[in-house]
Amino acid sequence: MPKIKPTISTVVKNYVLEFGEDVFSCDESVLFCKLCETKVSAERRYTVTHHIETAKHKRAVNRKNTTKTSTSQLQVTSFSKKSSFNKDLCKAMLSANIPLYKINNPDFHLFLETYMKRDIPNESTL
Repeated sequence: MPKIKPTISTVVKNYVLEFGEDVFSCDESVLFCKLCETKVSAERRYTVTHHIETAKHKRAVNRKNTTKTSTSQLQVTSFSKKSSFNKDLCKAMLSANIPLYKINNPDFHLFLETYMKRDIPNESTL
């Protein structure tokens, strides 16, 4: 009897249940890391576990553990602040005629992370 391949939405929902709803959320076929605010490929389990082991994700987990919020409303507010930072950074770079790909420069990226005290998104996230 042939093996039936599960649908992508089933796989994504299983990852959310396995790794926790406080870490991941899903939308039919997209797995989203709430802590890093990034889309994670859910084609293979390895890519999900690899994302969890990245330095960026570990920093986000440490930040969450040190500054735990008491209600979910505060968590939503913190995510919107992070999104507004990304939007403001993009707007500032474009208004100064700085191409967005420049943010991937390791020295510039480290400079921004050091003095802004937050994770700086990649060009593709902006």
